[in-house]
Amino acid sequence: MPQIKDLGNQYFQDLVSRSFFQTSGKDKSRFVMHDLINDLAQVVAGEICSKLEGDKKWKFSNRTRHSSYIVSGYDTVKKFEAFDQVNSLRTFLPLIFSSDYHRGPFLTNVVLVDLLPRLGCLRMLSLSGYKITELPDVFENLKHLRYLNFSGTHIKCLPDSLCTLYHLETLLLRWCHWLQRLPSKMGNLVNLHYLDIRGAYLIERIPFRIDKLTNLQRLSDFIIAEGDGCHIRYLKYLSNLEGDFRLSGLENVNGEDAGEAKLNEKQGIL
Repeated sequence: MPQIKDLGNQYFQDLVSRSFFQTSGKDKSRFVMHDLINDLAQVVAGEICSKLEGDKKWKFSNRTRHSSYIVSGYDTVKKFEAFDQVNSLRTFLPLIFSSDYHRGPFLTNVVLVDLLPRLGCLRMLSLSGYKITELPDVFENLKHLRYLNFSGTHIKCLPDSLCTLYHLETLLLRWCHWLQRLPSKMGNLVNLHYLDIRGAYLIERIPFRIDKLTNLQRLSDFIIAEGDGCHIRYLKYLSNLEGDFRLSGLENVNGEDAGEAKLNEKQGIL
């Protein structure tokens, strides 16, 4: 049976072949939509999909399910007044058209402390690139989340309540240079498919039983600290692993434990 990501890619490529999307002339890894197609898509979506544009004063409908906006240098309270009456939002997607995370934009704490806990129906949340240093411990209110992206933020740790997101499938922590550790109860995220910690160089060990995450398909890094050599054995239970995979701390592993990992049987990893 095809995986969801493969079906999604198939559908997207079909739309590309029909010219609904075109490769960006500025960045070949991105796609753009013709203005006429974009106008048609907005008409079809109606109030279900809404976006903030410029400095206009917007007010989302209670029917709005998916929202996006282009990030500015400092996103203040006023920008998010449009969300006041939204109770069933599924997607919260800031768009940053820059890969320079070191000079990232700032986000008002009102979004983190006041707005997020009220968005209990969220499936997708991205705060990628924002210059935030701390996350509020409010994820118990966001139990429906499937996708979380904190890549490029300045966070130093993840709140324990994140480990209650039993439906979470994707957790992106790429280039979180200040992130020092992962929660010890992340093994509770039994539906996790993607865990990306590339560039989070301060993380020195994986502090949870990785063998509990049997649905993992992508694991960017597995770090073996001194005294944790036997933990490499747990990798044998991750039969769905594929794609780029980096092992570090192999000097802390003996031959017997390395053999038990059965990495030679994981043909999909690179």
